[in-house]
Amino acid sequence: MNNMKNLIPKKWSGGITREIFRDKFDFDIRISCAEIYPGENVFSDFTGYKRILKILESNVIIKKNNDRDLFLNPDNIFIFDGSDTVKSINEDLVLDFNVIYKPEFLQVSFEEIKGVYNLYNFDDQGTILIFSLENDNNLFLNDYNSKLEKYDFLILDSPVEFKLEGKFILIKFHKKN
Repeated sequence: MNNMKNLIPKKWSGGITREIFRDKFDFDIRISCAEIYPGENVFSDFTGYKRILKILESNVIIKKNNDRDLFLNPDNIFIFDGSDTVKSINEDLVLDFNVIYKPEFLQVSFEEIKGVYNLYNFDDQGTILIFSLENDNNLFLNDYNSKLEKYDFLILDSPVEFKLEGKFILIKFHKKN
């Protein structure tokens, strides 16, 4: 178990990012949290990738391909192509959660869990990332019970069975056949 805030920050043009998971150096999937500095920032180009963005803290206006403005807050998920030109405009520091992956190689699911969630018989050869969105969330894994704090995360390889109580992001991914 680790916490996002314990990860080493890396600078990008619009702030800093903390990498939670990357499958290899030249990656097929990368999961991270980024702080977006106030102002107008351009997102990095990830041509060939699909991107999933969830705001964790604050609000941001997103402009995709110079189209209309899209207001994002912690209730929204924004999915876009890595080749899209994306600008963010924000007055306050924004914290987001990112999944960047190659859709031709990976099957990825993104779920936001609120309440009780049970996973039984997840037996494909995939990986699961559990990311806690609140303090005092519960994780029951086999005979193990743990309290998770805000932004704690855990990466599990299948097969696995677990129960969650609280508010989480759950990412499941595996190679396509």
